[in-house]
Amino acid sequence: MSNLPPLSIHPSSTPRELSAALRLVTDSIAQQRQTLSRSILSSPLFLAPSLALVSAISYLNRREPATAVIFVSGVCIALLSTVRMVGTGYIEEAERMGREGMEVLKHEATTTVVATWGGKVIGVAVVREGELWAWTVQLKYRCRGLGRDLLARAVEEVSEVGLSGGVADENASE
Repeated sequence: MSNLPPLSIHPSSTPRELSAALRLVTDSIAQQRQTLSRSILSSPLFLAPSLALVSAISYLNRREPATAVIFVSGVCIALLSTVRMVGTGYIEEAERMGREGMEVLKHEATTTVVATWGGKVIGVAVVREGELWAWTVQLKYRCRGLGRDLLARAVEEVSEVGLSGGVADENASE
């Protein structure tokens, strides 16, 4: 039963690992758009006025159901489009990070620590010039302590090269 591949948390400098780490960071940023949309759509501050508006439209057009359906559909489309537009910045940031990120990862003042499992990068912590630049774990491996372990290892690596005292130390928690 213990045929599971080993988990490894180590500094990375291989092009393959750096590329996978950058892809993980950009995917994580893009996922924030979905998280934001879900949070807005489930918020009482959004739901209450939206339901009130749909109810008012339905009530005012109660004698013409076809008109009510058209108006309600239009309002729903407008609300969903607005929520989608609010999260556009995440996609733009992920694209920018994809274009510029490899330069950061290859920079001599950058320490990239990756968590690999079965040869696949599932987590990354990047410290650039003593400050935490990126830190994420693949969605299905979150909430298992891997992020904490990644950050602790990144702090160790940065401390060894004499760059401690940045954001990484402040965010480290046991």
